[in-house]
Amino acid sequence: MNERGMKAYFIRVQTQKPWVDIAKELDYASHNGCRHAAKDYSEKNNLPWPITYMTKGAAIYKANRIGVSWMRISKIYRQPMRTVKQIAYKYASRHNKIWPPNKEKTHG
Repeated sequence: MNERGMKAYFIRVQTQKPWVDIAKELDYASHNGCRHAAKDYSEKNNLPWPITYMTKGAAIYKANRIGVSWMRISKIYRQPMRTVKQIAYKYASRHNKIWPPNKEKTHG
C-alpha cells in the first residue's frame, strides 16, 4: 500500500489543504509528486478523483471500509483509536451505514 499516497489523499479529502502544504507535511519533494501519489492511491482503491470534500466521519468510515486499519487511521488523524472509531460509528449511525464498516462489501 502507498502509505504516503493514502495519507495525502485523506488529508486532502478532510481538510482541502493545498497540495503544496500536504507535500510539505508528508515530506514530498514537490506538490506534483504528492498529488500524483494521492491520485494513484485513489485509482487503485476505486475512490473518487478529483477529490471531493467529505466530513471527517465519512473519510474515516470509508478508509476503514476499504481496508485501512483503525491503527493507521488513528495515526493519520493523530487521535486515539477509540476516538476515530467513535467518529466513524456516529457517521454510520446518522447515515444508516453498515457497522462495522469493513463488513460492507461492494458487489460489482
